[in-house]
Amino acid sequence: MTDKTNSSIALILVSVFAMATIAGLLSYILLTHKSAEKTASGESSYTAVFLTSGQVYFGKMSRQGGEVVLNTVYYVSTAKDATKDATAENLSLIHLGNEVYGPTDEMRINPDQILFTETLRPDSQVVKAMTASGNTAALNPLP
Repeated sequence: MTDKTNSSIALILVSVFAMATIAGLLSYILLTHKSAEKTASGESSYTAVFLTSGQVYFGKMSRQGGEVVLNTVYYVSTAKDATKDATAENLSLIHLGNEVYGPTDEMRINPDQILFTETLRPDSQVVKAMTASGNTAALNPLP
């Protein structure tokens, strides 16, 4: 090959690399801006995580490596009400960390175990209960 051909190929490769880098940076900036916009617009930072086991956890979701991490974790517990008819149930919102085995308030979830997630509105009953409860073990009944 000639020097002119080698120069042309090098110029093309550098141009393609530069365009890919710029496209990646623009995508990152747009996605970061959109995420910040959602939080600033009053969208809740709390997420409902529905697992394949049927359990649902609520909290602040992030990703670390290949895991989904949930902090400020709550879950719903049901209990039969003995004073009412046999079908009545009380729902309680339980803050993870107050169980007898003493877990921390963080849950690492294998993404393969997640069916889907939903972002919760700030005015949802669950978000209101979580933000009002602090470290309360249970909210009985769930509003």
